[in-house]
Amino acid sequence: MDRGIAMREVYNTASLRPGQQFDHVREALRQLPMPLLVVGPRSTDIRAVFRVAEFGQVSVTLLDSCSDRPLQLRRTHRLISQSDPEAYRLVISLHGRLTCQQAGHEAQFNSGDLALFDTSLPFAWYRDAGLRPWRALIVTVPRVLLTRAVGRTKPPLCSVLPVQQRLRVQISQWLTEIVSRRAGCEQIESEETDVLIDLLEGLLTERYDQEWSNGLASKILTLRARAGILGRLGESDLCPRQIAACVGVHPRTLDKHIGATNHTVMGLVREYRLEQIYRDLTDPAKSRLSIEEIGKTWGYPDASHLSRSFSQRYHRNPSTCGHASGRLGGTPMADNDRKPRDAWIPRIYACATLLTALAALISALSRFVSE
Repeated sequence: MDRGIAMREVYNTASLRPGQQFDHVREALRQLPMPLLVVGPRSTDIRAVFRVAEFGQVSVTLLDSCSDRPLQLRRTHRLISQSDPEAYRLVISLHGRLTCQQAGHEAQFNSGDLALFDTSLPFAWYRDAGLRPWRALIVTVPRVLLTRAVGRTKPPLCSVLPVQQRLRVQISQWLTEIVSRRAGCEQIESEETDVLIDLLEGLLTERYDQEWSNGLASKILTLRARAGILGRLGESDLCPRQIAACVGVHPRTLDKHIGATNHTVMGLVREYRLEQIYRDLTDPAKSRLSIEEIGKTWGYPDASHLSRSFSQRYHRNPSTCGHASGRLGGTPMADNDRKPRDAWIPRIYACATLLTALAALISALSRFVSE
């Protein structure tokens, strides 16, 4: 699926020599919508990868970094005046230790900790030397989207947030999967954006109660399962047990969460497969593919089964759908075998003429018999 979330790699120092890495990272960070300044010796050996998944104005970043010398990342008043997305950032430390400062607070974050930052205020992150990597996820949401949180409370900036362990794990796994996808999941992109906004609003208003935590964890688990389905639609033997294993829960647990959305696991599989088949059947770029080939691509190796499922869903046969009308069941028709619609017009006139002649003959015979 080549549509959906826009994903890009901002920088990767794997192919650079130590003398080149610092300048490369410094320039890449300067070009961000929220520019940052990296401070440290230019000869520092930096091994870092910075990947971003963008949902319009909302983004999820995965940062892997280690260096042989201490480094600082700073957001200064000057950089804020140059460019400010006016957003809140949720930072999730997945591995390693980080010391941060903002709004008069200083805190040290360890693996699994969550913290909030404001892009409109200066901050500094300090990273100790060491070739053990520091890994973090960063969610950026503009304040204009956080209508239920902005202005209501003073946000808890630069402090470890008391989020339940179960929810922290779900959030970390979900965001890591989003940034690691090779392509976006267009069908659930808007829902993922909504849940990211719900997450930031809940943290900004310090909603750590059981009801909020359980509700958010259920939404995240459901989205992870749906993304797992979308990534494996071509597997004809895909089953609920495999999907549950992808998100690390028991099949009955997955059924419970999917059922809360008025769907079943295999019902979602069938729905997504038929959507992709319909899209391919109506795509001019795929007009040379047969219905059978398209069905096999999306997990329907049996053409008759595909025809029944498609007819139930769209109330029409796949052979009558868009560009599919020029296809035969097993192999696509060659261009010189396709008969234009105008070719039937002379045949229609010929049939009409023949019927008129027969009617005249019957009328003449009737008069003859009556006489």
